[in-house]
Amino acid sequence: YLRSWFLLDLALVACDWTSVVMTRVFGLEDALTQNMRILRLTKLSRFARILGLLRMIRPLKRIEVLLEVHTTEGLVTVLQIGGVLLFVLWINHLVGCVWFAVGMYAPSDTGTSWLQYPLVVNGELVPYQNLDEGYQYLTSLHWAMAQSTLGAIEVPSRTSVERLTTIALLLLGMLISSTLISSLSATLVSYQLERSDVAKRMRTLRRFI
Repeated sequence: YLRSWFLLDLALVACDWTSVVMTRVFGLEDALTQNMRILRLTKLSRFARILGLLRMIRPLKRIEVLLEVHTTEGLVTVLQIGGVLLFVLWINHLVGCVWFAVGMYAPSDTGTSWLQYPLVVNGELVPYQNLDEGYQYLTSLHWAMAQSTLGAIEVPSRTSVERLTTIALLLLGMLISSTLISSLSATLVSYQLERSDVAKRMRTLRRFI
């Protein structure tokens, strides 16, 4: 542990405690400066937490080996497909957060952003930024999934940064979608081959019974 994840955990705890101390010590400081410092530490803390999720890869590999030994091939295939879909959903969650951050904080060369795009609600035009946070999150997640699957969504890019982000994620989406299809196809083909091999052995066995 000291040679692997200790430094990351130490940095994470240090960021959290530094935020608390700065809030106490700089209580009388200018509010904008204080908020900017805390925001930087918060971003670093969140990034460290995302990196911390990588430690789950090794236990997941061990669980997969145990499942292959103690469960049926069909159940392992279902769990593998479910794992792939959950991983894709997690990636889309991160991309959706990036898209929301671009609309909220990125510089605008047009004086607007996708969050200011109007949506018809009860016969009135309401910008996305005035809607419920849950709806904003679902819209960002929908946008992210649309980019990864080369789909479409009614949320337009209204600044140069947003268009560059869309282009980059469309290119990434082509890679993700092709990789996802290949992975799922390989899993299903492997399962079909296993079932075919078992059926062949059973036919051979019945010939001698």
